[in-house]
Amino acid sequence: MQEIKRVLKTNGKCIFSMPICENEDTYESETVITEEDRLKKYGQKDHVRLYGRDVKVHMEQYGYHIKEYKSDELLTENEIKNMRVIKGDRIFVAESMGN
Repeated sequence: MQEIKRVLKTNGKCIFSMPICENEDTYESETVITEEDRLKKYGQKDHVRLYGRDVKVHMEQYGYHIKEYKSDELLTENEIKNMRVIKGDRIFVAESMGN
């Protein structure tokens, strides 16, 4: 998130989505380093954290103002299908609050 903030234009916005575990808070650990551990802790071997229900607060700590939407609030049924977005998934728009 720091690198995105660094390269984002002044007043630029970043739109993102990620898998979110609604039953837990965001979890990451420097001790989770193997693909096997990542699969066990984060659900995928190429992930480095598990975002949880506190994802918006987690992102705001990097100095972003975050707006949150549901995919079906922003996209048409056809766009959801073509973009392979899950209907109802959370989509975030991040705007830097200063570099």
